Amino acid sequence: MALAVCFTASIQIGGNSQTALAQMRLCDTHTLTGSDAGAARHVIRRTAAGRAIDWSSAWTCVYRGRGTTWVGLAAEPQADGSVVEPRVSCQRNRLLWKCELWQNRHYVVTLKVGDIPRTIKVGLPPAFDVKEVVPLLLRAIEAAASPAANRECGQPPPFPPNKRETEWTEALNKSLRFEGPDAYASISEEPGKVLVNVDGNVLEFIRSAAEPAGFEFQCWYMVVIVT
Repeated sequence: MALAVCFTASIQIGGNSQTALAQMRLCDTHTLTGSDAGAARHVIRRTAAGRAIDWSSAWTCVYRGRGTTWVGLAAEPQADGSVVEPRVSCQRNRLLWKCELWQNRHYVVTLKVGDIPRTIKVGLPPAFDVKEVVPLLLRAIEAAASPAANRECGQPPPFPPNKRETEWTEALNKSLRFEGPDAYASISEEPGKVLVNVDGNVLEFIRSAAEPAGFEFQCWYMVVIVT
């Protein structure tokens, strides 16, 4: 089984040496007060550059005099139907607050999975073409339900399934049925690869003109976060 295991304090990576990052942070307080709060708000407003700020979404952690805070901004619908959800993320060592603008993009699709319509929120890279979302998801669903699901990243062929691996591939298939009320998938890109992540199950594809959907399934691995 190709497995990436992430711990809150440390990381162990298996399978095809996928990279991940996990960090444990303890907080002395989750509240900014006085001049510190005023300074943070000033830099947040400047970084937001006129965007509406949702102060109710703010999250803060202060630990040993250092601080982290972030706050969501108003969603920005795009012409292609996707939505950008920006936020301001800030860090302070012991002196000044420094903030950056982060932008998460998503696209909502409805497609049939086993003849049942499913509405899925899909996280996207900034430049990913929304026209490719449905073909890629359908290809991922097809791969998860096929014998090809035994292709584990980092494992040489053939791919003989044992009992545990059969259970894992069944869990993969179940995740790709998107049965929950808040169905979510994320798409990301690496050099030469397109990845689909659903509930920690990551399916790896390459672009291929020989495939009707334009994506050829390569293998899959699982990311497990242990808290």
